[in-house]
Amino acid sequence: GIDPLEPGRRRFDYMKMLYLKSLRYGGTDLAYSVDMLRHPSIAQLRLPEAELWGKIQNNLSITLQELGSKTGGEKGTALLAEAVSTFRDTLSTRDPRVNPIGWATTQINLGIALQVQATRTTDDTSAKLWARRCV
Repeated sequence: GIDPLEPGRRRFDYMKMLYLKSLRYGGTDLAYSVDMLRHPSIAQLRLPEAELWGKIQNNLSITLQELGSKTGGEKGTALLAEAVSTFRDTLSTRDPRVNPIGWATTQINLGIALQVQATRTTDDTSAKLWARRCV
């Protein structure tokens, strides 16, 4: 039989290739990467594959951040906000005692996402985001 979790694992592997291709050549592959990780087969990995789920969520957040940085206007701001939210969700599933490096990586990535988000805003929200990044 086929492992029911295999489609989710394969989507994650394909997403990484699309992400790297988009960084090198541009194009719409960043958006495709996000779509790959939002597929229902990925959601099935959350409980039985907690560590893989954390990696997937971390990569989804990074991809959303990259896409949000390259997208202007309200759509870009919304993507950045989603990246921050996804990083926070990832931290709730990553235990620093089980995987301290994965947890720390997600913390650093969250700080970077907040920094990018802060540079995109010009009102009082920017100062609040900078303060959150430093905590």
